[in-house]
Formats: sequence, C-alpha cells, structure tokens
Amino acid sequence: MRVALVFDDGPVPETNGAFLELLAREGARVTFAQVGRHVAAHPGLARADLDAGHEIVNHSYTHPHFKDMTADAVGRE
Repeated sequence: MRVALVFDDGPVPETNGAFLELLAREGARVTFAQVGRHVAAHPGLARADLDAGHEIVNHSYTHPHFKDMTADAVGRE
C-alpha cells in the first residue's frame, strides 16, 4: 500500500527541520505545497526540502481564499 503525504503552507522555520528529520529517519518522501512568500522569506528551507528528495509544488504566493477573488486575481496569484 502507498500513502501520499502533502504538507501545506511552508516552509516555516518552526516545523521544517523536524519534518525533514522525521522523514529522513523513516525513509519517506512527501510533497511540500509551499507558499511563495514563505519560500521568498526562507529560500534555504525550500532548498533543503528539495535537496532531501521531496517534491515541491506551488501553493500560491500569499495563500488567499480563492473563492473570494476574481479570475484575474487568481491568475496573478
């Protein structure tokens, strides 16, 4: 059996290191859905996730509530 794990809204210094240590200890690979402004603030953490062999996906730049936005605003995000 396979299970897909996705961690949202990072990278953040408070949790990133602990996640990477646990995942390395367990030999697990996950997807990190990262917020652009967090990546801009902590590029080294985002790089550490990638260098550890995890998948990185875009979770928007500021993580707004898309249902309250116009299509153009969503596109810019």
